[in-house]
Amino acid sequence: MSVLRTRLGFAVVAAVVAVLIAACGSSGSSSSSGSASSTSSAGAASSTSTAAAAASSGKTYVVITSADFPPFSSRSASDPNTIVGFEPDMIKAVMAHLGWKYKWVTADFNGLIPAVQSGRADMVVSDVYDTATREKVVDFIDYLKTALSLMVTSSNASKVHGFMDVCGKPMGILTGASTELQFATQASQACKKAGKPAIDIHSFSEVAQEVPALQNGTLYAMFEDTITEHLIANKQTNFKVVYDDPQAATPLGIAIKKGSSFESQLKSGMQWYLSSAEYKANATKWGLPASALISNP
Repeated sequence: MSVLRTRLGFAVVAAVVAVLIAACGSSGSSSSSGSASSTSSAGAASSTSTAAAAASSGKTYVVITSADFPPFSSRSASDPNTIVGFEPDMIKAVMAHLGWKYKWVTADFNGLIPAVQSGRADMVVSDVYDTATREKVVDFIDYLKTALSLMVTSSNASKVHGFMDVCGKPMGILTGASTELQFATQASQACKKAGKPAIDIHSFSEVAQEVPALQNGTLYAMFEDTITEHLIANKQTNFKVVYDDPQAATPLGIAIKKGSSFESQLKSGMQWYLSSAEYKANATKWGLPASALISNP
């Protein structure tokens, strides 16, 4: 099922995001409410001739996101045209290191990879899972690892210990999130094998639409990124993460078009970032656990 697209207009979501942003800080990268943002210039010179050539050519790299996954990336509570989070801070550091100019654009999650495939964007940075299925159509440069979890309202928390407790009930996932759909479908099939009704899987174009649906009872559970759900639940006592799926561990990566001429330079820049003190500092700033960090892109 799809629902009409809205941008954090629900009061409960605005409150969640406001608390998260106030708790974690902010970043200077920005995006317009439509698609394009102001350009952020990188100041440091590149250590490679190719990167230097890209900087001197005046190319502006287009970075696309759904801006809907705190603490990775989301719209600032004080300015919806500004994108804040771990990913904006990461891109700012890497682009500065490479001497590249860039700008953010936004779109619904299910349109991100098609934008890179078509050439409308150079890279996707939006809590995208690096999966075998996606690797068939785009290349990835990884920067974190995470998993998927079930979140319910606190009033239902004592009733849910795993997917078997969600059989026959409405559960939200993100439209275009193939990993979530894969594991949700497997869980639903397990329900049927156990003689229980299938999970009623609902698809939403934004996580921000799932939260109020969970709050008002339209959804019984949300199945989303572990780090995002734990952050929301830690700040909002009316939600609780009740199950971290151990089978759904996966890396997060920057998605780029296959054959991109800048891949080796971007990968080199990411290797620098992952080895830097700034990587760990940004993770701490945005509440990411040490277990989410990796050493190689």
